[in-house]
Amino acid sequence: MNEHMSEKVSPYSDEKLFHSVIEASPAGMLIVDQDGKIVLANRAAGEQFGYSPRELVEQSIDILVPEASRGGHAALRARYMSQPAPRAMGAERHLLARRSDGSEFPVDVSLHPIEVQQRHMVLAYVLDATDRRRAERDREQQQAMERLALMGQLAGGVAHEIRTPLCVIRNDAYFLKMMADQLGEEGMECVEEINQAVLKAERIVSELLDFTRDWRGEAQVANIGELVEAAIRAVTIPSTIELVQKLGDEEIWVRVDPEQIERILINLIRNAAQALGDKGKIEIVAATRGAQLVLQVNDNGSGIPSHNLERVFEPLFTTKPQGIGLGLAVSRQYATRNGGTLVVRNLDGAGACFELTLPLAGHAP
Repeated sequence: MNEHMSEKVSPYSDEKLFHSVIEASPAGMLIVDQDGKIVLANRAAGEQFGYSPRELVEQSIDILVPEASRGGHAALRARYMSQPAPRAMGAERHLLARRSDGSEFPVDVSLHPIEVQQRHMVLAYVLDATDRRRAERDREQQQAMERLALMGQLAGGVAHEIRTPLCVIRNDAYFLKMMADQLGEEGMECVEEINQAVLKAERIVSELLDFTRDWRGEAQVANIGELVEAAIRAVTIPSTIELVQKLGDEEIWVRVDPEQIERILINLIRNAAQALGDKGKIEIVAATRGAQLVLQVNDNGSGIPSHNLERVFEPLFTTKPQGIGLGLAVSRQYATRNGGTLVVRNLDGAGACFELTLPLAGHAP
């Protein structure tokens, strides 16, 4: 029977079929040789990265890697090629890719080793993860809001119950401070630690109440310079941090709730000081733009990772070992209630810039 059977042969060449599959894929597909050179790219990859497929061929894969990550990419690639195996990347990591215009976007990548003409290569599937990451953030924010709703139901009673013993502790610490001669140096250090802990607890209670209550406030004409000075007095800034004010020669008046705006400024200045640690520079700059005040709080620290730039305003999001992540969320909420905005960006050199806009009053009271 076998001698009468003929071997079936596909009417399509392997190469044509392979290229058809590559081009039909909705995912970006790249084939990279062991030296990191792109030998094939499909149309979807070109659209993702802003190149034509032909422009990508013969280029180093490093052109698709953000500049901040290129230094270590060659070593990672060499390590993978030494022990190639199918590998999914991005699901648990925040991978970023770079477009031709320099912009960056989140990606999920899976790697698959292949052999072509006795040469080891890697087939990479690249998916734009922007929608997935956004859905994850929305889900996390929804969960956070649900937790906050529960916290809001308890906040009033809890705050009252906590503030009462805090007041007692503060008064007792003040009494102990009056006994400095008897306590000695070590005793006074303990009293100072108590005071700092009380201040931190009071700040957390205040942030929780500020975020959960619908406090509309009352708009008044206020001098922005006076609000800045009050905020600076309320924040403990190390002497090794330089604080520079550039508020202009003329007074600037805004129509806002002064207490809420002062709270925003306190949060921004404290946030800048925490970002710097023990050394650096904070710059507070105010100017007018049309019918608005534009006030910037800049620091020359390390800046904010690009994937966290917008998340810093999410309630309960924080990268700090201490704090509950409500200060900036409250600040944006207050800015909106006062007819303004609060945004953040990284500076070109180093550090971050928080920019607050508020409506001008037009005249002094």
